[in-house]
Amino acid sequence: MFQRGAASSAQAAGGYERCAWGQVCVFSGPVGTGDMMVVTSSLPSLGAWDNRISSLANYSDYTVCVSPDPDFGWYGAVHYYTGSRVSFDESTRPDLDEAVSSIQLLPNAEDCGNFSTYPFWWSGKEPAPRPASSDPEAAFGDFDGLGRTDLVGRNRYGMLWALSADEGTDKARRIGTAWDGMTQLVRHGDYNGDGKEDLYARDSAGTLWFYPGLGTGGFGNRLGLGGGWNSMNQLVSPGDVSGDGRADLLARDDSRQLWLYPGNGAGSFGDRTLMPYAWPSDSHIVATGDGIVDLMRPITGQAFVYPGTGNGGLRSPQGSMPWDGAPGVLVF
Repeated sequence: MFQRGAASSAQAAGGYERCAWGQVCVFSGPVGTGDMMVVTSSLPSLGAWDNRISSLANYSDYTVCVSPDPDFGWYGAVHYYTGSRVSFDESTRPDLDEAVSSIQLLPNAEDCGNFSTYPFWWSGKEPAPRPASSDPEAAFGDFDGLGRTDLVGRNRYGMLWALSADEGTDKARRIGTAWDGMTQLVRHGDYNGDGKEDLYARDSAGTLWFYPGLGTGGFGNRLGLGGGWNSMNQLVSPGDVSGDGRADLLARDDSRQLWLYPGNGAGSFGDRTLMPYAWPSDSHIVATGDGIVDLMRPITGQAFVYPGTGNGGLRSPQGSMPWDGAPGVLVF
């Protein structure tokens, strides 16, 4: 007998009847024979059960989606409804006999095999790397240290992915699971002075966490920065607003006030200061700049730029380009 993650295993003679009502069970032999494992949550990888499953029983309220690829690969996935019992060698998918590498428990069958669970590039050519530079700002957005701006994304099941443009790959790398407990993720910039891209995440309880980047596409041990951050409806990672050479954080509260949290170079912040002007909660704030960080937001269909002073302040807004598509603007 062995246990792994959210699953338990048992050895017994018999068939599908070993699986209790309300459970999802997989078996190492056909028609419910061999070892049995009870699956209680989605498994992006199967460990010792990888390429070992020959049959399954679904007596739960979930739709079971099995895939021949790890990380819930959508190509070749197939679903089975409540009450299903299937022996792959006698099914319409004999290719899955001893060839299942991930299992999802889903509320809807439409989610099985109809979309990718990870982000991917859609391009016919490989992006060029940045020229080498000693300027830390030149590495802005480079999550894995390969000299290109990378994409970090979270899917609807709480899995966090990092996608690199390296060598034209279209396969993301899974960073971790259970990120659906975070209500906002903010990245872009080095916040602890090691030259690597970091990330902030706020959980549902209002605690802000600092995740130091390793420069290889993952994170070191996280650092808790205290609670009360649920009073903020938007967090923005703008770079160095205060002009002290350290990356800062901006946060807008429900009273339309924008606060500057100056980075201390160790992942945390000094005393916050109030930024000028009112910042309505129905418009996104975007950080931009020309060597000095500026802020930009849409106002009635037009983009307005608030030029930074370079020491933590802002100058009067300037009208810029039409911005009819403002609802689709994303925060950097």
